[in-house]
Amino acid sequence: MKKLKFRQKLFLYYSAIVFLVILLGFGAVYAYIVKRLQTEILQNMELSVKEMTGQLDNRIKEMDRLTIEVVSNPFIQEYMQNLSKEGIPNSYSDMGNMASNTLISISAVNLGSLRVSIFNRFGSYISIGIPDDQKAIGARMKMPDYTEWYDSVVPKRNSSEKLPPHDDFWADKEKMISVIREIVDINSYASYGLVEIQYPVRKLEELFFGGQEQKQYLFTGEGELIYSNDTRAGTDVGQLISCIEGEKGIVKISLNGEKSYFCYEKSENTDWYFAVVKPVNVLRKAVFPVVGVALLIAIVLLLVMLVFTGLIADRLTKPLKKLQERIRHADRAQTEKMLAEEAEERDEIRVIDTAFESLYKNLQLSKDELDYVKLQEAKTRMLAVQAQMNPHFLYNILSVINAIGFEYGADEIMDICQHLSSMLRYAGAFNMNKVSMEEEINHTRNYLELMKCRFKERIRYEIRAEEGAEKIRVPKLILQPIVENCFQHGLREIKTEWKIVIEIKEAENHWFVKVSDNGRGFGREAMEKLDEKLENWQDNLSDDIGSLGIGGYGLINVIIRLKIAYGKKAFFKIHDKGEDGEYCTVEIGGEMNV
Repeated sequence: MKKLKFRQKLFLYYSAIVFLVILLGFGAVYAYIVKRLQTEILQNMELSVKEMTGQLDNRIKEMDRLTIEVVSNPFIQEYMQNLSKEGIPNSYSDMGNMASNTLISISAVNLGSLRVSIFNRFGSYISIGIPDDQKAIGARMKMPDYTEWYDSVVPKRNSSEKLPPHDDFWADKEKMISVIREIVDINSYASYGLVEIQYPVRKLEELFFGGQEQKQYLFTGEGELIYSNDTRAGTDVGQLISCIEGEKGIVKISLNGEKSYFCYEKSENTDWYFAVVKPVNVLRKAVFPVVGVALLIAIVLLLVMLVFTGLIADRLTKPLKKLQERIRHADRAQTEKMLAEEAEERDEIRVIDTAFESLYKNLQLSKDELDYVKLQEAKTRMLAVQAQMNPHFLYNILSVINAIGFEYGADEIMDICQHLSSMLRYAGAFNMNKVSMEEEINHTRNYLELMKCRFKERIRYEIRAEEGAEKIRVPKLILQPIVENCFQHGLREIKTEWKIVIEIKEAENHWFVKVSDNGRGFGREAMEKLDEKLENWQDNLSDDIGSLGIGGYGLINVIIRLKIAYGKKAFFKIHDKGEDGEYCTVEIGGEMNV
């Protein structure tokens, strides 16, 4: 057998190593891709189930809340009490416009998707929302066993009954799910009737969403199917129920001879379960394209590496071959000259220098990119703080308090609700753009008025804004936190009248805000800590951001936001109260065109 040349051996050895490395790398990538996609699919299923269950819980909660509002409404209680005393059957027409208007005022937002019905054991009935059928109503009221049916749907005292899908009690149209609550006298606990909130089963398709690649199921704990996007779902529920352990989970099952992932979660407000089933072959479909691309890349990489291996082997052996030939045909003097020439051709210092210079440039570029990313992260965190509170629930509560205040003539409560609602609406609005100084002034004025409601005539404030200064565009929430700082750190130990002066002006294409108070000032120790934090604000950015929010913005965070928005063009200055000084002031500013 003919022996291989050194260059051929070198090529074969390197090729074998490259092939083995690429093969192992491809195997590792394949395993990682499969594991990652499987994890993502399972996580997506869990998130989907959690979200859908949350949608269902929110709908049931909303229906239950409506029943509570109806049964606790004084007019509804009085009306149902009168009807129960009269005992007039089939008195649908006796339920006057006042009762209908009351129901509309309670559930006006949901009239298009719900039906609100109130009725009693004597045959009185009224409803709003989804249209009902007078014939169906009359037929139900005239049933011989109407009283028995009525008693069967009465829930436990002080609780509600959630009914799974059933034929519409008041129309012959479709299936409904219902929440029923008893209307009870708050003093005597006498039962006056029932309120029923009905939701069409067909609207569950609008409530739940998901692709056809996963099957959705909503069923009771006893195995009764409520909803599914699969036409063959009725035969699957029993098997799915048998796989449930606990209130939520995800397992691998065989459904109709097909291996599938089964993810489920129990509703918090009912004994119903929402579940999704996704075939395992979905993972294969997702893996094949990615693996195909990875395999193609591996093959191309292998070919490229083989070419480079051949070139490297030739490059490494060529000087050796030349040296061998020269030694063979040259004398000693020529050999020494040849060795010198070979040494001159291998300029390793220049290669290292070039590589180091390139590395240094790359490191500098990476540092600049890292600084930019940190600034972007800070901006993102700041914006996330503005959106962290969803105040709609608080708006509704404040509206209720405001209405109560109006009902009892409590003007101060109405003012407090109005100011606080305005502050929450302004602070909770997610806005990446700058706002006008007028909006900042209004927000700060609302805060000061709230403080006056608390401290009464002890507070006196003044806002001086130059003409045109209200139109200046500035970062959001920079003025009120500074004023809040006056109360938290400056005025608490002052027993005399508290004075706060806010001055806003513009000059030489810059805007300036000056906040002064007659408090005790910062003190040397506080000023030193403030300077230290501002000096290292980029390093400790995440520590300070965590304290943001309504009531949490501090002077340091306002200055940090100015630095982020204006960079070196940001302006801030603090004048601590001296021995003879009347006011402690904080000044901030920035360039108007930035």
